[in-house]
Amino acid sequence: MRRRRKPLRILAATAIVATAVVATGTAWASVPSREGNLLTTCTLDHVGRDDPIKFPGAPGGSAHQHDFFGVKGIDAFTTTASLRNHPNTCNFAADSIAVWIPSMVWADGSEHPATRIDIYYRKQVHSRVAVHAFPMGLRTIVGDAMNTTKPSAAVWECGNGTFQGAIPPAACTAEVQESMYFPQCWDGRDLDAPDHHTLVGCTGAPGEIRLPQIQVIAHFPPGSGGGKLESDIDASTSAGSTAHDDYWFAGNPRLWRMIIRRCLNAGVQCRVVGREAAWPRGSIVNVSVTPPKLVMTASEARPHPKRRHVTRHRPRATAASQTSGERTARR
Repeated sequence: MRRRRKPLRILAATAIVATAVVATGTAWASVPSREGNLLTTCTLDHVGRDDPIKFPGAPGGSAHQHDFFGVKGIDAFTTTASLRNHPNTCNFAADSIAVWIPSMVWADGSEHPATRIDIYYRKQVHSRVAVHAFPMGLRTIVGDAMNTTKPSAAVWECGNGTFQGAIPPAACTAEVQESMYFPQCWDGRDLDAPDHHTLVGCTGAPGEIRLPQIQVIAHFPPGSGGGKLESDIDASTSAGSTAHDDYWFAGNPRLWRMIIRRCLNAGVQCRVVGREAAWPRGSIVNVSVTPPKLVMTASEARPHPKRRHVTRHRPRATAASQTSGERTARR
């Protein structure tokens, strides 16, 4: 009697989970206590009332408007597969991510989106605990769009001032910045959670996997002082108490393992360089030293290796071999 072989996808999934579990117990004696991070920047792509994490498949399902960054064309039908290998608005070509935040409403009632976001991926300072690569398809939220009683999950800054717990008052005529930190630990199993707060605070529980800590800094235009978030209006509150960020990861795990090894777990502060630098655009450099030192070439930092395309000719389907759906689609 022949033994049935397990499908390759099941074997592959088992190997990935096993690798993640082993990684949590790996000793990292060489991880320095200083902070390691990578900073990337994404400009605004569009605004809209979609929310593919909370309301997938429901165009305009959100009660409030969001500002969208990262992969272009994010909508209610976004999936992990649609985020991969797709153009994005970030200075790092491999940022196959989707990020959205509530729009700002000025005191005069006009809506004003953030112009850009800065994203830090960090290994915390004074810690020798290594971080591991994000799992493909991770979806998570920080903050609460319905919060009316607790302090805001965000802190706010007027220009280059100090961060505070509420949107700056109307006297602030400079750019307004919103900063939010995501929790850092993942259960090693679920890519989404019922409440979508998939990342949680680290407790040292068995199977817990420590990921890079995500910090998103949103830049709202001058004039935002004294404003409210769209979600504040929905919740009948003010001052940014309903601040929340949504994050969806679809990056290349191989590439992110390299970044984490060379930057975060090495205690190195890394930046993606632009046209003005001595290296090709898209290279990653260590700015912890003077002069900066190349960490990853632009070709290494490509999102996915280019593959040779092979055209396979398939026989044309006959009417008898087509499903009713296929016949309908061809009409």
